[in-house]
Amino acid sequence: MLKHENENGPLNGAWTRSRQLLRLSACAWMLTGCQSSTPLLPERAPLPPSLVQECPPLQSLDNGRMGTVLRWAVETVKEYGRCQRSKHELIEAVRPIDTKKEGAGR
Repeated sequence: MLKHENENGPLNGAWTRSRQLLRLSACAWMLTGCQSSTPLLPERAPLPPSLVQECPPLQSLDNGRMGTVLRWAVETVKEYGRCQRSKHELIEAVRPIDTKKEGAGR
């Protein structure tokens, strides 16, 4: 054994206190590595380009005939349905992120 470990002099007390302080400092230093200072954002796939496009403008009527108006109305309803689905998909893609942000603020 080392000479200073068997002695009860002032150096042995200082050495013991230094070792205890060193151990305590090492534990505190290792525990700080477990903390996260910034919240992690959830992983998500990038949004498809089709979800961030504007809805197409309505087409104008060529004339006021009944057949033309009927075809225009059918095409307009189809376009509206496509646009509505696209915006719904966008909302569903973004909603989980917004919900987590609202929960964190409470």
